[in-house]
Amino acid sequence: MASNNSYSKALIVFKLTNFMKPKYVSIAIGYGDSMIDKTTVVNDFGKVIAAKHIDSRNMNAVDTTEIIDIILQSSRQIVGTQQNGMRSILGSRLEFPRSIRGIMVHGQTEIDLIGNNDTLKATRLMTLNELVPDLEFYVSSY
Repeated sequence: MASNNSYSKALIVFKLTNFMKPKYVSIAIGYGDSMIDKTTVVNDFGKVIAAKHIDSRNMNAVDTTEIIDIILQSSRQIVGTQQNGMRSILGSRLEFPRSIRGIMVHGQTEIDLIGNNDTLKATRLMTLNELVPDLEFYVSSY
């Protein structure tokens, strides 16, 4: 018996033209990310942006993969102040971040960022007029 379930999904694609070569950025709503051709995305965009913009004092959690004799995946909640940045969180040179979560302070604005491989989730109050400049900021800082 076939299921008649339908899933809500939408994908908004922006063409950013303030660069030497146009860049495309998408915002997925619901299951919209399932419509993205994964061969066309920058596979570390989210975690690179989060690592660059979340000060170590504002980092909340890090998910990592460690490659030793076996592959270990772990999650850490960060409590207190980390003075040495991402390196102090990772246990060894064989441990790599998969996901980074924390607060980015941009001027007077605090933004909750979650960088997970190719996905960046930024949560803050904003108007629609601020959307494209925010996307350009993230793309240019990659």
